[in-house]
Amino acid sequence: MWPTCQHVNIARFWNVKVLALSAIGQSNVAVGSRCTEDYWPCSCHQLNTSTNQSRLVIHCNEARSVRIVGLMLRRTSSSDIHAFYMTLPEEQSRKQNQDRELNTAHFWEGFFAYVNVQNIHLTCPTNNFQLTFSTDVFSYASLSIEHIHVDNCDVTLINWSFLRDLFFLKRLTFSRIPNLQLWNLPELISLNTLNITYLSVIHDGFTPPSNTSMPYLTSLIIDDSKIYPESSIDEFLGRTLEHFLNQYRYLESVSMNGYQMGDSSLTHIFSMLSHETKRNNALRTLSLANNGLTRIPKLEVFPNLVTLILDKNNFTKLENYSLQRDGSQLRILSLSSCRIHSIEPAALEGES
Repeated sequence: MWPTCQHVNIARFWNVKVLALSAIGQSNVAVGSRCTEDYWPCSCHQLNTSTNQSRLVIHCNEARSVRIVGLMLRRTSSSDIHAFYMTLPEEQSRKQNQDRELNTAHFWEGFFAYVNVQNIHLTCPTNNFQLTFSTDVFSYASLSIEHIHVDNCDVTLINWSFLRDLFFLKRLTFSRIPNLQLWNLPELISLNTLNITYLSVIHDGFTPPSNTSMPYLTSLIIDDSKIYPESSIDEFLGRTLEHFLNQYRYLESVSMNGYQMGDSSLTHIFSMLSHETKRNNALRTLSLANNGLTRIPKLEVFPNLVTLILDKNNFTKLENYSLQRDGSQLRILSLSSCRIHSIEPAALEGES
């Protein structure tokens, strides 16, 4: 009897290493404080970055308007902000739309005037809260912004052209966005990571970006989304995977966690990839955690795959020849928290 796989590192078979990994978050909070000014209606704390520089983190979770937060940013003398978090207030301007009232929030030109902010996190109170930006909203911070995260907002009215001037934007994150449309993103030459999680997609409600908008994308995360009807999960993931692998030649890492799709659905998704995509994709890392899988998928569609993450699936036993590399370059297989109780001697052996 083997211990559960989260407690065991299994030896190598043809240079494949099975790992059980636990992420340990670390933070390095600075001693002392530079938050000596009045940041009302927000709060401030200080941290040390990886380069050991003191940076500010601003939280605006109880502000009554976007404008008053903008005025606060203008009056402060500290210009170096590591992260800015804001939960948009519910009592914003309202407008009539088809006999119903919608909350809206607009970030005007120069909202981040005179500050260098690196990470921006905006959360809406409800997912029908319409968010808009002036085309010059981040003009003063165009050389400092590296990450923008929009959460739980209606983004259908956003003109994404304001992103064009963010020359060092490395990561875009969208979470809990209904029917996300990204077809009109401008070219973002520095962007390497697109993170899309907890979407609500109805039928064809998700439109991915074109290959010209993210020419150097290397990492795609599309986790834990709700697809309606549920029978269309295969179609949604298959089309999305085909689009990104086919259009983005530098894409090396894909995460599709949390769909509980099962083995047959995953096989169907892989079968939807075109012959050209199977032959030419550059994928090196694939994460399929928490998907209700009971067997290790075949890997012939990913000839360059090095790392396969199958954590939190429903494996209970690895029988002989469970893993077939099918010509892939697999070296690392992660099966953490899978409740495996038995591994047969030749489980990781097979024809390469």
